[in-house]
Amino acid sequence: MHWLSDAWEEIFGVKPKKKLELRFSEKGFKAYAVFMFDRIVFLLGNEWQKVDEDIVKGLVQHLLLNFGRKTAKRKVTKWIELYNSFIKHLSDAQSLKERKPTSKELEESFNRVNKEYFFGVLDMPKLRWVKSIAQI
Repeated sequence: MHWLSDAWEEIFGVKPKKKLELRFSEKGFKAYAVFMFDRIVFLLGNEWQKVDEDIVKGLVQHLLLNFGRKTAKRKVTKWIELYNSFIKHLSDAQSLKERKPTSKELEESFNRVNKEYFFGVLDMPKLRWVKSIAQI
């Protein structure tokens, strides 16, 4: 992908010496980079395929900054800002069905704590009971 080289150049100011690869393999919005001798592979979750390419470019630049913050020429690009905005509002896009708690007691408990300690400003998270502590 040509934009991977562009993403590198915007951050470091030079062309990449290693081969850059992008792979989609995992579930959800997971993302990480693997640095090898001859290449750098960005492994992203399948959900990233549905996201605009500009936001994915910001994600790649974010991962590159984590790798080479000291040698980077630019710390923030418009693509990184776009990615940060997307991540900030990702929970807003979650469907209401997924946010619905599995029991009335759990919902009441959340509402009570939210009202008492957070003045009711927290959004309802995805809540569910688990049977063992190993599932947490």
